[in-house]
Amino acid sequence: MKKKLNISLEDELMLKVKFYATKNHISVTKIVEDYLTNITQGITKRQLAKMPKEWTPNPADNLEEIKESYFQYQAKKYGFKI
Repeated sequence: MKKKLNISLEDELMLKVKFYATKNHISVTKIVEDYLTNITQGITKRQLAKMPKEWTPNPADNLEEIKESYFQYQAKKYGFKI
């Protein structure tokens, strides 16, 4: 199953990528997909299973609680002491 991924690029880089894609008759999505497939070839399913789950906010929390929860998640992820 395919999922969407939004990325931000500098204007000049995006123009270059679109030029390359048009010249080579491929989509920007295909360029990105091929590149990501190439750089992740050595990653195993076992490694993926060990990957920590992403932080997701609790919709019932207010904005301050969400900010605090995210801060704690980032601190733990990067090894900061709170």
